[in-house]
Amino acid sequence: MKKGDNGIEREVDKLGRVVLPINFRKRLGIERNSRVLISMDEETVLIKAYESLCAMCKKPGELNSDLGLCPSCIEKVKNYNV
Repeated sequence: MKKGDNGIEREVDKLGRVVLPINFRKRLGIERNSRVLISMDEETVLIKAYESLCAMCKKPGELNSDLGLCPSCIEKVKNYNV
């Protein structure tokens, strides 16, 4: 689907949920249990794949859920000499 295509009509259920079409999810790399970022621009709702960034180096990737740090930065902290 190219930018500007009309999209697909979906019904909002009683809990306010909308199912994203599979071709949208595949294109954005959104898999089951993935996190998404939802925002608004004027009268448009925007949904995009959420990208976690390391709190220290700001690079995307798998983070330690407690610390918010990537494995590389965790090692740097462990090896830091005061």
